[in-house]
Amino acid sequence: MTQQKLDPPGRLTDLLRPEVLTSFDRETFEREGYWVWENVLTDEGRHRWTASLEKLQQMNDEIVMDTDWEAIDPQMMDIFSKVLGERFFYDHMLMLNRPAGSEGRRWHGHPYRQGQHEVEDPVGTGEFVTKEFLHQQCVRTLCYPEGATIEDGCEFAVIPGAHLYRIPFKWSTQRPDYDDDMETNWLKGKTHAFTGEPLKIRRLSIPPGSMVSFVHHLPHHVGHRKAGTDMRWGLLMAYRTPDPTAEPAKWNESAPIYWCERTEAAGNLSPTAQRLFEGDNPI
Repeated sequence: MTQQKLDPPGRLTDLLRPEVLTSFDRETFEREGYWVWENVLTDEGRHRWTASLEKLQQMNDEIVMDTDWEAIDPQMMDIFSKVLGERFFYDHMLMLNRPAGSEGRRWHGHPYRQGQHEVEDPVGTGEFVTKEFLHQQCVRTLCYPEGATIEDGCEFAVIPGAHLYRIPFKWSTQRPDYDDDMETNWLKGKTHAFTGEPLKIRRLSIPPGSMVSFVHHLPHHVGHRKAGTDMRWGLLMAYRTPDPTAEPAKWNESAPIYWCERTEAAGNLSPTAQRLFEGDNPI
């Protein structure tokens, strides 16, 4: 007689639509720098995400410390493995809930880790454009359980193919750039490494129950939230690939070390938490 394996208490299940997961096109993700998981949330998943974000709004400082890492839906780990590969680490997590009137965020990109491997400065020369996908990545995934549409504002915008220039655009400087500034200045003369077409801004109208994943060098922007609209609920989940040049360490640089040590000492550190917080080159 075989025993049925039960999910750990509190594990979230059936959040995502399997058919959306299987439609992932790795080649397109590497070429364009992002992938929209359109309608990936089930109806129940959409409800759970929204309810969770409402709750997390009240306990922002305790997101990491109070998370039951073993309760993470295996499907979410599947999403992260699709864009990052089999081994990846937790980097950071932020609530990005935007009320009516929010000014959003101006154009910017990000470095990998603390920027020690960057070949360009925050504005860049354009000399390092390449067709080779950078495998040392920090991929950010935004979950919008109630959507992020152009009609309501706070929509997400990207520049497909710009990540191939490997420029961490204005990650460490002031970020004054709107669309007109980008088109007049930074985008001028830049073309897509694969198509040869001029790089262009693409504003995404993301429907409810969807997510979008994007690589760290991809410049992105969030529009203004229009007056009279509801809260735009959003959660950013950033995970990264290992750095083979990192110093040997028990935990990676983003791990809540005190919590990890205390939880491990009590024998309660789950395999999932161990996987997400271990060192790039563990000792």
